[in-house]
Amino acid sequence: MHFSLKNTPIQDWNLVAIMNIGRSIQELHLGNVGLTSWPAWILYFSNLTELIISDSSISYIPANAFNTVVHTLVKLSLTNTNLTYLPRAFSQLYRLEWLTVEGANVETILWLPFSSNLTSLYLANNNISNAEQVSVCPGPYAYSLQYVDLQGNKLTSIPELAYMINLHYLNLNHNHIALPETGSLPTRIGRVDLGLNSLPLIPHFFSGLFNVWYLNLPHNLINELRGEDFPPIAIIANFGYNQITNLTEASFPNVSNITCLSLNDNPIASISLSAFRNLASLSFLNLQQSELTRLPLALCSLSNLHQLDMSGSADLVCTCAERDLQSLIVNTPEVNGECGDTTILYFFTNLTSGCDEL
Repeated sequence: MHFSLKNTPIQDWNLVAIMNIGRSIQELHLGNVGLTSWPAWILYFSNLTELIISDSSISYIPANAFNTVVHTLVKLSLTNTNLTYLPRAFSQLYRLEWLTVEGANVETILWLPFSSNLTSLYLANNNISNAEQVSVCPGPYAYSLQYVDLQGNKLTSIPELAYMINLHYLNLNHNHIALPETGSLPTRIGRVDLGLNSLPLIPHFFSGLFNVWYLNLPHNLINELRGEDFPPIAIIANFGYNQITNLTEASFPNVSNITCLSLNDNPIASISLSAFRNLASLSFLNLQQSELTRLPLALCSLSNLHQLDMSGSADLVCTCAERDLQSLIVNTPEVNGECGDTTILYFFTNLTSGCDEL
């Protein structure tokens, strides 16, 4: 049976009623019900498989909090609390498969369940800064853990997680990670998000991640792209809002499957003629808000381009020197951007004919 209370502050919890219904409830959801401390009466819900508590001011959980559900609890979610550490009570939950503690002030995670088949661990928006703890404490779940969310914490380096052989997704967005040479991940991981950090380069181990198709590194301090750092099967690459100033032949892999490339909001001022020559599959290119003054002739290499966005590049002008781009621009289904007082598309559709007279 499922029982849920939301947005209803309760001042008097009727223990008689709780004792009467407790054993019949398998899923208990309490959201914004006025809890200021851990409800001891949870012990009466002795058959819980799922417990979700959100929007409370709970700051302490006693060691015996889950004594009656040790053998049944599979999913535990505590969001928007005042917890500063994972409580010792968690350590005995050997049946747990899903653990969420988000939107709190958690700094230490030493008391994760000692033994369980945890598949999902969500610790977003806390104060976790110790990468060594993150590397070691989930050790018991080396074969079971599939999803880890650590976004919105204070990590400065990437944890050592190569031993998590079944990890599918790791979210490290919005941390303070600045060291691209740190950390390790299992080679079969499917997705890693590292946006909103301070990385100057693509992390060193990405080239060995054979299943990562989405390279997501926006809002960092990346100043150079190196083709040898890309995952082998990357299809989508997002480097928006970084510090990239130029692109060369060495910026992308020799063999590339990339179809979507976002380089928007970078101070790109130079693109070499051969920069895109290995991007034969590219269909979407975002170069918004660049510092380019001319359309790069490197675009001629992109025979499969379907969408080009160069809007917001204030210094961009179109001249007869770029006339070789006419066929590409006219045949690309969507071209956005201006050069001077006209659009890029209008220039190549209507004005380049005048270049023959020069």
